[in-house]
Amino acid sequence: NRLLHECRQPVGAVPTMEAFLTDQFNLDHNVRKIGEGTFGEAFKIGNQVLKVVPIDGSVPVNGEKQKSSEELYAEVAIHNALR
Repeated sequence: NRLLHECRQPVGAVPTMEAFLTDQFNLDHNVRKIGEGTFGEAFKIGNQVLKVVPIDGSVPVNGEKQKSSEELYAEVAIHNALR
């Protein structure tokens, strides 16, 4: 719940990625993958960049254990403080 609040997302059922993207972005723009790192991937949608990081799962991503929501919380809080 802390992570959802920090990301300004409603607490409760998390929508599918498709529902999230449809709600947050104008999908008339081309979606283009622009990067890949240890913990996820980055996509460009119009003039926005979306970082996708799987969390709290047991399936390795790019050969690494997924981050926990608590580990990602610190990254999101720092990003928001620097905006």
